[in-house]
Amino acid sequence: MKHTTRITVEQDTVTAITCDACEQRYDDVLEMQAFVHIVKTGGYGSIFGDGTAMECDLCQHCLQARLRDALRLEAQPGRL
Repeated sequence: MKHTTRITVEQDTVTAITCDACEQRYDDVLEMQAFVHIVKTGGYGSIFGDGTAMECDLCQHCLQARLRDALRLEAQPGRL
């Protein structure tokens, strides 16, 4: 039999995100959900440097402005 005790745990919660491109701070939940967070490590021969850690947070507006022509968009009926 398992015996339990209720405990309170503190945790960090994201309350806002700042876009690395436009530097706009967003605290609206819907805008925050639309952010793209890129995490990548440069591989052998990378122009960024072998083993270089790269991170970027882009709002949906900057993502569209910068990658509009490269993005492949497809509606997904029934998916939210």
